[in-house]
Amino acid sequence: MNLAPVPPPTSQDSVPLASPAASPVAPPLPREGFIRLSPLNRRRLANFRANRRGYWSFWIFLILFVLSLFAEFIANDRPIVAQYKGEWLFPVFVDYPKKNSAASWPAPTTATL
Repeated sequence: MNLAPVPPPTSQDSVPLASPAASPVAPPLPREGFIRLSPLNRRRLANFRANRRGYWSFWIFLILFVLSLFAEFIANDRPIVAQYKGEWLFPVFVDYPKKNSAASWPAPTTATL
């Protein structure tokens, strides 16, 4: 009589054979970069990169899209940087008092309703 301890059942032993979890798992794809691509998608990406006009258009579009995210900051009613009496001012970030500025941008209002 063999009295060796019986190992506990693994998760694969407890899965019924008819379930999808019992099917064999495909081997992992080789890792290239930070995204795993299937061979079909790798070929699609290589074809896209070979299309130079489309590839560069994609990058130009991407750069313009990122710039458009900052459009409200770039095209606001206050200057981003100003030099007044030898001093560099950043009116977009700091509310300067009216006496210190060239009065080319509106001062913050102090009126309450």
